[in-house]
Amino acid sequence: MKKEYHCPICGRELIKSETEGYSFQCLHCDEDFTEAEVTITIKAEETMKKKNNRQREEMAFLYGKKNANKPMYQTVHETHNETVRECEYCGKPLTLSDVNDYGTLCETCYMKEYYG
Repeated sequence: MKKEYHCPICGRELIKSETEGYSFQCLHCDEDFTEAEVTITIKAEETMKKKNNRQREEMAFLYGKKNANKPMYQTVHETHNETVRECEYCGKPLTLSDVNDYGTLCETCYMKEYYG
């Protein structure tokens, strides 16, 4: 967990003070403070919650709400290997990448059709 030190006057984050006898300095107020005078906040848990929520929202947008809570590798694997249609000639199941590469035909039928 990371501690952040904030100015008791303006609330901005403080930097280390170079003035002897003081621990922190506010650049906005031009004041020096001891550790007892400043406001201390712990940011790790709040930051992690925001990060996880953002990742979940991105996953829901890309792969749908049902996949938002699954690990990314599992979602991508399932989405990539899902059967989306069948070859028009032989009826072989086609995945999303097969459809992107060869359209409505499997690789074998595509090669026969276009390259003899």
